[in-house]
Amino acid sequence: MAFKKGNQLRKGVTPWNKGLTKNRDNRIKKQAGRMEGSNNPNWKGNSIKSLSSLHSWIARYKSKPLFCEKCNKKKPYDLANISGEYKRDVNDYKWICRSCHMNEDGRMIELVKNAEIFRDKIMKRTEKKRKLAKSLRDEGFSYRSISEKIGYRGRSSVYGLLSKNGDVGIIKSLLAP
Repeated sequence: MAFKKGNQLRKGVTPWNKGLTKNRDNRIKKQAGRMEGSNNPNWKGNSIKSLSSLHSWIARYKSKPLFCEKCNKKKPYDLANISGEYKRDVNDYKWICRSCHMNEDGRMIELVKNAEIFRDKIMKRTEKKRKLAKSLRDEGFSYRSISEKIGYRGRSSVYGLLSKNGDVGIIKSLLAP
């Protein structure tokens, strides 16, 4: 008898190991234990090729608590290295929330600093566009043509740009028929 696609001969037969895990059945536990760690043919030892593979290994073997190990308030999302040496040691890692991880690594300070720099750049750019929009409006350009020239989408963006500087009365008078 020839083999049929999808193994039609066993259709409707439930496999012996359906629903069993290594926690429920000793046969599965024995099979799973044979291929773990150094018994696995793909085991590379303690030499680590990438940090993502190390983190996934640590996440598999270090149980995740309900709350951050540092602040005990939020749900933990990150595995943080304690010593700074990326070893295959579950005790060298802790589960912490994102804000604690960023504070611990010093990334939060950088984020705030960069946000201030970015905000200043945006404000300067917006101020330049506001001045350009005002001068174009004084020359008699329509809001649609101003929005095209300064790279904004639609007239409402130009209204907002011009009104943010306290020119609401001017805009209302310009919009009046």
